[in-house]
Amino acid sequence: MKETPMQRYILLSKDFRDSKQSKESIVHLYAFLDRLCLLHDKESLLISSYVYSLLGYHKKAYTIFLPLADRNNRKDVNKLFAMEQLAQSHQDNFILKRKREKPDKSLYQLSVNDFQNEGIDAEWRSYKINKPVVVFDMVFEKEPITVFIHNKLNFSDLYELLIAYIQWMGNCKSILETGYQVLMEEEVDKEWYEELEIFSVVITVNELGRISAVITAGDSIMPDHILEISFDDKKIAALNYDG
Repeated sequence: MKETPMQRYILLSKDFRDSKQSKESIVHLYAFLDRLCLLHDKESLLISSYVYSLLGYHKKAYTIFLPLADRNNRKDVNKLFAMEQLAQSHQDNFILKRKREKPDKSLYQLSVNDFQNEGIDAEWRSYKINKPVVVFDMVFEKEPITVFIHNKLNFSDLYELLIAYIQWMGNCKSILETGYQVLMEEEVDKEWYEELEIFSVVITVNELGRISAVITAGDSIMPDHILEISFDDKKIAALNYDG
C-alpha cells in the first residue's frame, strides 16, 4: 500500500525527535517539505505547516495553519494558539538550516504552459512562473519568477531559451563563488553558497534578444542586508548589498 503524506510525516517526525534533531533527519524533513510544496490540497498544506514548525519556521507555520484550522475542533484551536505564541516570540529566527542536497530536478521541469501572461505595457510583456523551480541548488517557491520580454520579440520564439536558462540557474555554485571573490574582493567559505536564501528572481530579454537576470538573496556574510546578484547572460555583471 502506498504511503500517505501523513504516514510519512509521522515517521519522519518520530525519527527527528528520537535522533535529537540529527542532521540526517533534518535533511529528510526538508526533502519531504520540497515534495509537499508541489501539492496544493488541504492535507498537504496542513502537513507542511507541521514540518515548518518542527524546523523552527514558527511564523511561516502559523501563517499556513491559520486559514486551515477548524475553529470548532478543540485540538485545532489549541494548536493554533500554541503556534501563534511561537510565531510572536520566536518568529523564524531559530530555524534549523538545511544541509543543501541537490533536489531531484526531474520534479521541477518547466513547460510553455507554466508561463502565465501578466500583461503588456508600451515596451514590455510580463510573465509569471507560478510553480516551484530549482535555483542555486534549492527549491525556490517563495514567490513566482517574473519574466519580462521586449515587445519586439515573440514569446513563442523564446520560451525554450528561457526554460534552458532557468535550468542553468539551478546550479551556479562555482560561478557565484568565483564572482563574489573577484567582484567583492573577499573569500567565501564552503558554507556560503549552501546558506543562500533566495528572495526573488527576475529575468529580462531585451529587444536584441539578450537575456539577463537579477536575483535577490540573503547570505551569511551580511545577514542584515539583501544581496543583489545581476547576471548578463551567464556571467555575473554585478554584486551589491542593499540595506
